[in-house]
Amino acid sequence: MKEQGFDKAKDRLGQLFEQLPDRSLSTDIRSRLMQRVVQESERKMRRQTWKEWLWIVSASLLMVALAAFGWRFWEIPKLDLPQIEMPFFVFYSFIGAMALLLLLFDYCFRRWYYKKHSSKPN
Repeated sequence: MKEQGFDKAKDRLGQLFEQLPDRSLSTDIRSRLMQRVVQESERKMRRQTWKEWLWIVSASLLMVALAAFGWRFWEIPKLDLPQIEMPFFVFYSFIGAMALLLLLFDYCFRRWYYKKHSSKPN
């Protein structure tokens, strides 16, 4: 029963395709098709990037709002930080050196990770 319905649909499609006029494709169809594929992939990447940035911004705003709400209504005690008795240049140089050191560790870790995980299997 199902095979008969399939055969009827196949016959109908065959008749429709026979009615189509014979036309040749243009010579630059491959290049135009590839351009469209590339454009669509770029559009998809841009859309994904915007979604990621939207999530990052909304999560950051949510965290800031929760922190402000906590300090305002839950009366979280203020932190008493000790006074630093050193010149500003030395203090900020120390902070900058720590940031550069962390960036160096991040760079080394990423190189090691990509080297380990992007190798092609033999």
